[in-house]
Amino acid sequence: MSRYLSYSTLATYKNVIVFFFILLLLTRFYPLALATIFWESKKNLVAIISLFVLLIVFFSRKKITLPNRNFNFSMLVVASCLLLHSVIFSTSSSITVLIWGLLPSWFIVTLLINIIPLSTFLSYYIRFQLFSLVLIVIGLILLSLNILRMYSYVQLEGETILCNYLLFFSKKIDFINEQFVRPTGFYDEPGSLAYITMLLLLLNKKYFDNKKVELALLFLPIFSTSFAHIVTSVVYILFFYLKIKNLKWLFAFLIFGGGVFAYFTSYETDNATWMAVDTYTIGRIEKVMEGKDTSRAGGFEQGPQAFSKHLLGTSPENLEKEFPHMEVEVIWYPLAVYGIFGFIFYYFPFFFIAFRDMLHFRTNLVELKFLIILLLNFIQRPFYLTPIYIVLIYILFYDKTLISRNEMDLIRR
Repeated sequence: MSRYLSYSTLATYKNVIVFFFILLLLTRFYPLALATIFWESKKNLVAIISLFVLLIVFFSRKKITLPNRNFNFSMLVVASCLLLHSVIFSTSSSITVLIWGLLPSWFIVTLLINIIPLSTFLSYYIRFQLFSLVLIVIGLILLSLNILRMYSYVQLEGETILCNYLLFFSKKIDFINEQFVRPTGFYDEPGSLAYITMLLLLLNKKYFDNKKVELALLFLPIFSTSFAHIVTSVVYILFFYLKIKNLKWLFAFLIFGGGVFAYFTSYETDNATWMAVDTYTIGRIEKVMEGKDTSRAGGFEQGPQAFSKHLLGTSPENLEKEFPHMEVEVIWYPLAVYGIFGFIFYYFPFFFIAFRDMLHFRTNLVELKFLIILLLNFIQRPFYLTPIYIVLIYILFYDKTLISRNEMDLIRR
């Protein structure tokens, strides 16, 4: 056995350490909630130490690489939009988004592409996500056996409570049953867990096409009872498995799913835990179909009125005064705040991707499917200017250093 570690082994150790500090830095930003739960009072200190270590690695490089120029241009357009919006409507909210959202996101992307191979970062983050999903399953089993309990909690905005079960976190708002939990993994809510999982699902499909990872990312998040993940999974399956040779399996899936849906919609029980599960899954689907879903009702009901009143935009403060019950996490909110023209510039990175892919429709069909799935999530989660979202979106749509599985197949031909 060699007395010295091989170059590849040293590189692996270095990448693991770098990823660890990147993760620590990312916990300072939404939607990761590790810092909020475990080191809230020291989260700025932890972020500064992590950044200092990463900067040492960054400046040790002989050559600094900037992100893809199309990405830089897109971020510049969004930054200009935020600045103009702030000036025109005399609001500091857009400056806050710029300083704490866009700029850190761009900087972390720049940092990332210089200190760790993107494929390595992506594979590590997928493992981190799978680890958190497995912990959710284990935690729920232990919870059902009364072995696991809530160890602490923190009060977030309003009446929102984020509970710490050690193996996972759980968000509770006016919870129906204190024994029922909606796991969020290491994020602030189930929807964030679903959003990150969706991005990783698409990234795995594009670069690795690992079927085991795909199945895990499709089915394990169901335990979070996230409605967004259910919708994303159905669309994903329709997009990538709706083929002639798979029709019999699709029909079997639809018959089975329809049967399960019919059974549970007719099932009556007084069990409080089951009633809670039903409310967030089957019951939620029923309400959406009937147009009665109340989780973001204020946004979907008042959104069209707010947008028609402010076609050219307004400040968030003014919108809140006029529509105090309007939910923020709906697509109508940025439409009303930024207006019809500002909306295009705020989402310019995605309009750019859509335009680019439409020009080369046949070769970019898979990427267009990715974009549609992402845009579906924007309907109820429209804000994307946070580091981990931007990093994953950059790797999915803008990075040119990684070769997709589709490109590899073309090369082999």
